Amino acid sequence: MKRILIVFGAIVLIVVVFALQTLYVAGEFKQLEFSDQISCEKSLEVTGAEDSTIHPETGTAFISAHDRSALQAGRPSRGALYRYELNAEDPQLINLTESFDPGFNPHGISLYIRNGMTRLFVINHQMNSEKVELFDYRKGKLIHVDTVQGDLMHSPNDLLAVGPNSFYVSNDHGSKTALGRTLEDYLRMSRSNVLYYDGRDFSLAAKRIGYANGINMSADGRTLYVASTTRRKIRVFSRHKQSGKLSFEYDIGVKTGADNIEMDKQNRLWVGAHPKLLTFSKHAADPTLLSPSQILIITIQGNKSYRVEEFWLDSGESLSGASVATVYGRSLLIGSVFDDHLLICQP
Repeated sequence: MKRILIVFGAIVLIVVVFALQTLYVAGEFKQLEFSDQISCEKSLEVTGAEDSTIHPETGTAFISAHDRSALQAGRPSRGALYRYELNAEDPQLINLTESFDPGFNPHGISLYIRNGMTRLFVINHQMNSEKVELFDYRKGKLIHVDTVQGDLMHSPNDLLAVGPNSFYVSNDHGSKTALGRTLEDYLRMSRSNVLYYDGRDFSLAAKRIGYANGINMSADGRTLYVASTTRRKIRVFSRHKQSGKLSFEYDIGVKTGADNIEMDKQNRLWVGAHPKLLTFSKHAADPTLLSPSQILIITIQGNKSYRVEEFWLDSGESLSGASVATVYGRSLLIGSVFDDHLLICQP
């Protein structure tokens, strides 16, 4: 009997220690000091503006939005891609996909700009399939040009266009079942990956990543960055341009749940992040519960050296669950996964 009690006590102790470690790693014990160093003058009414990107020459912002709460609750919901002209005197939010597939559920987006072409790549979650849609942007409109599917792409989150028909895409989970994905999240298992699509076929570019999320690339195309949300870091890879193969170089520790990554003209990384991951999980289940929002700026200094700076930290009252920060001149767009608006701020 005594031996049984000892074994039982050891098991309870292990469970308690693991639970406390999970809470600590998720940031639930953090004492957050909120900042108000940016001025957010506008709030656009668009729900679930999870990702955005801006044309660096024209200031045209493309916003991917979808009411995920409605989808989770089984209510009809149709996502959209929006345009917002930051250089216009009176910019308006324009729905660019009103006539597209009614089952359109957009997620991560990426722009490819070359030789007069502006092409938008978009992850589209549909009921029984995962797709990447390609649109050409001409005269203020999106024209659908192609749909890409593949068995390896089963849990796409974000993508990075590197050619007129080629891209990288992050699978945020390795498992295809709900239970398996839940275990990956709470046990912080590194089972997700990054795929490369060369215009014909998918191939595995990087693996063993803990919740592969946002993905972006240096201006010279030689370095690729992948947010590892549950591992609280950015994974850095060198990229072979011809083959698309990735080689792991080093990790950037950020001590927060990194989400989408955008690049500025100084080749710095702007990262939307969730400083308290379990609180964000509660927010995902009930969007009325606030979740802190964070923006980081990462400067790559060379020779595996970098500087991580916290640019903004909010309690969630201005915007809960911020997932992306996109900068253009004196404008900064901050979007979130579930909230009913996005912010337009001045850094």
